[in-house]
Amino acid sequence: MSFSKIKGNSKLISSFKELIKTNSFPSCSLFYGPPGIGKFMTAFEIAKTHFCSGKSGEDISLFSDDNKGEEKKEEACGKCEECIRVEKRLHPDFRIVDAKFQASLLDEPEEKQKTIKIDTLREIASFAYEKPYISSDKFIIIDKAETMTHEAQNSLLKILEEPPQSAKIILISNDKNLLLQTIVSRVFPFKFLPLSGEDLAEILGNFSIEEKDASFLSDISGGSVGKALEFSKLLEEFRSKKHLGKLLPFSMLPARTQTYEQRAKTALVLDFLAAAAAKDKINPPLNFSRKAKEINNLLSYSLWLKHNVSPKIIMELALNDYLKYGNFDFGEKL
Repeated sequence: MSFSKIKGNSKLISSFKELIKTNSFPSCSLFYGPPGIGKFMTAFEIAKTHFCSGKSGEDISLFSDDNKGEEKKEEACGKCEECIRVEKRLHPDFRIVDAKFQASLLDEPEEKQKTIKIDTLREIASFAYEKPYISSDKFIIIDKAETMTHEAQNSLLKILEEPPQSAKIILISNDKNLLLQTIVSRVFPFKFLPLSGEDLAEILGNFSIEEKDASFLSDISGGSVGKALEFSKLLEEFRSKKHLGKLLPFSMLPARTQTYEQRAKTALVLDFLAAAAAKDKINPPLNFSRKAKEINNLLSYSLWLKHNVSPKIIMELALNDYLKYGNFDFGEKL
């Protein structure tokens, strides 16, 4: 991976490359925007560039003064020992805080890591203030920062109030409004925008999604690769299921599944159907009043879901509407 392979947000990435080249990347920053638009990939590439030596194993951080007099590179070479360590997530001065990291730290199953806990932030604080092992400084990426508990956010706030001189911290968030305002005010914000339809369709093609499907998915997913891939799975589920008896059990998770998982799946189905209705992907096309009623129903169901109405009931209502108002154009070939 390199910056050139990251689709979209080209102006933002150009500014990152300039910050790297001029050794002025902020010590604490926030990458925010919709999910699935390249925030994490960009942060990871910046981290790799941060450590890249580019010279036969020499340890020269591009953010340090160790290579004064030399022009700093805008991208990691991807071949030196430091780049390989980062790619494998084995660099001793690099941490990615995510579900996998927390599961390993707390010795718990990864699928149960729905929030970032205070114990994880305490570990990161300890890491941040320690002297770097082999580089001039450290690099920390906190993914899905909005999932930090209130206690964890307060713990992070203490780090941001007295930031370690030898660490770079990037917070990644799908919704910065879920972060404490005191955190947002202490980091340098970078807003990521949704991908264009062309960029998204091209990326989906790399996942072996057929061109017509890729065009359809890019049209309804709001410029998010993550959402488009989730919608792609639903698309396969909806195909060939022509009545509720087949749709309902196929779209819902098994009975023993945790409620939050059923709720998340129901929210995804509502989002999928509402997006398809709004983009006129219903066959035969609805007139304006019926289309408005369909969308309003789905929005109402989303509100009910937030008020803890059973996801099974909401799923059945949504799928009944799907069949009542006319099948979306989910044929074998769109």
